[in-house]
Amino acid sequence: MEYSKDQSESIFDEMFIFVFIGGLALLGIILLNVFSIVLTGLSLGDRIKEVLSKKKKDFFFNGAI
Repeated sequence: MEYSKDQSESIFDEMFIFVFIGGLALLGIILLNVFSIVLTGLSLGDRIKEVLSKKKKDFFFNGAI
């Protein structure tokens, strides 16, 4: 009895390239964030907090509330 190649392969064998590329993309994002922290001194989270804090201050203290 002969089996085709498709019957003997696992889904993980077929999905390996996508998982590998996704892992490389995640690693690239992490490295970009680390370089951003090193070069600018502020992490992405700190910059987001800074912008949100400024918007909150502008909204609450401009007479709207």
